[in-house]
Order: sequence, then C-alpha cells, then structure tokens
Amino acid sequence: MPVGRIHYYHLHPVSFGEFVNTMEPALVKYIQELTPGSPPPAIAHQKLLQLQREFFCVGGMSEAVFEYQKKKSLISVQEVHRSIIDTYQDDFAKYARRNDLMLLQKVLSFIPRALGQKIKYAAAEVDYVLSLSGKVVPVEVKSGKSGALKSPYQFMHRRGLARAVRFDLNLPSEQNVTHAISTKKGVAEVNFTLISLPLYAVEELPWIMKTLGGESSSFGSSV
Repeated sequence: MPVGRIHYYHLHPVSFGEFVNTMEPALVKYIQELTPGSPPPAIAHQKLLQLQREFFCVGGMSEAVFEYQKKKSLISVQEVHRSIIDTYQDDFAKYARRNDLMLLQKVLSFIPRALGQKIKYAAAEVDYVLSLSGKVVPVEVKSGKSGALKSPYQFMHRRGLARAVRFDLNLPSEQNVTHAISTKKGVAEVNFTLISLPLYAVEELPWIMKTLGGESSSFGSSV
C-alpha cells in the first residue's frame, strides 16, 4: 500500500563563514573581500583569528553552534558534543554486529587522540596540493605567524610550477620567491609566486585564486 512520497534533506556541517555570520555578521564582508592586495583592517583580522580559534573548539555541528551563540560557554558546547557522541554509540549497539561494534568503538575512541596529528609520508614535501585548471599548486599550512617554507623548492623546480600557497596567521600578501637549490646537474635557481593567506580564508581560496588569474579549484590529497 503506498505510504506517500519521501523527501530527503541533507544537512551539512556549519562552515566557518556561517559561524562568523552567526557570531559576528559584520566581519563576513572582510573574508569575502579578502585578497593579497586587499587585506582586512588589523582589528577585523584579530577578531577573525579569535573566531577561528573558537570555531576549532565549537566545531560545525549546528546544535553546538546554536548553544555557543546563546551562552558563549565551551562547557555547554562540550555537553552537546558528549550527547552527540553518546547517540552515535547507542546506534552502534543497535545496528552493528558484535565484531563490527568493537571496531567502531575503537575507531571512535581513537579520533580524539588523532586530532591535530599529521599523517607522515616517506616522500612528503608539501602539506597539500591544489588542482587548478589542470595545474598543480602546492599548499602549506602554518599554525603560527612565523616559519619558513618546509621544502617546496625541489617540488616547484621539478614540476616547473609558478605559484604556491601558504596559510598562516598573518595578513594576506603576495611575493616573488627566488631560491637556489642543489640538483643532479648542479645548483639551480627556482622562482615562483608565494601567496600567503590567513587560515580563516581557506573557504575563499577558489575565489581568491580566480581573482589572481586562475579558475575554481579543488583540493587533492597530501603529497
């Protein structure tokens, strides 16, 4: 017997841009208009960095964001997180087979310990790569304001790349980089453009790259 038509609605996690729009709507324009040649005011930059730190703790679950907007309490947010985790664990017991249940519980308990840890690869040279109109753009992420590029020079030289991106806590900038490297044929000079962007601008990267002469982009895996 027909029971009617079913409609599916997909709820995605709250993005950082949506989080800013919830907490400090006036700051959204500074993210949307940001480019290396058009940085936000220093005060707005500091506020966005602070919101970014808060977002790392609150996360993208809509109930957690709503709770933080109301109470500005990370303790209340932790209670929401715990309730969500308890619900997942209850569902494990309802639907998983016994062997799968143990595995799921191990995976769930491992996740908090693994947060923030980097996956190491034997031939790692950069953190991520960006696919941009069929071209490769290396992306490095720094947790602070300082820190030299790790080892993109050989990567840039071997692939003949012209542009790299770095995310850190500084205001956006664009600079030409020249560096001497050792190769099998001797010393070679590598030249490329380094685009530095604040971490809170990750969502805007496709648009920023487009304004600099590229197209929309997508992230690849770590190299």
